[in-house]
Amino acid sequence: MLIAPHARPSIFSVLRAVVLLGMLVNLVGCGLFGPRPEPEDLPEPAPVVEAAPAPAPAAPDDAALLRGHLYQHYKLWKGTPYRMGGLTTRGIDCSGFVLVTFKALLNTRLPRTVDEQATLGQGILTEQLRTGDLVFFKTGSAMRHVGIYLDHGRFMHASTRRGVMISALADGYWRQRFWQARRIRAPEVARVTDSTDVPPSTRR
Repeated sequence: MLIAPHARPSIFSVLRAVVLLGMLVNLVGCGLFGPRPEPEDLPEPAPVVEAAPAPAPAAPDDAALLRGHLYQHYKLWKGTPYRMGGLTTRGIDCSGFVLVTFKALLNTRLPRTVDEQATLGQGILTEQLRTGDLVFFKTGSAMRHVGIYLDHGRFMHASTRRGVMISALADGYWRQRFWQARRIRAPEVARVTDSTDVPPSTRR
């Protein structure tokens, strides 16, 4: 049997094979080496906001500070008996109590008598009263009385019957005898001392 010799591939067959191979390479290359998809944009991190520092507690105003000192001062003198001309915890009169209080708390020296104290400062209406103002009363044809206003219609004073005490302006007795109110310094700028101790000269 005769075996035919291998036929040589024609030029057209070779060209066709090259073209097919090129197309195959392009298809594979597009799948492997094409442009990669862009990653999705990530959201920007939220800015860090530092917590604001807590505000410092408000300092009490001078009127509130004075009111606190007056009540402390009152506790030291509460019940001290009335004594005309007295200036100690053994006995004190109304103008003397005002004098001692202003000296101890405000380092302010006032005149000794009610009549002299009634000429100080500026006259004010009852609705304008503030802590530390003076309130005056006519308790007789020639008798005068003085006290120190606290708050909410109350004042502290040295009563002839009950000594150092707190009374209400609305009380019938004091309402009928009310004379005037005076402000001898601005409560908001009062120079209150740190100590409410009774001055040495007024101790028992």
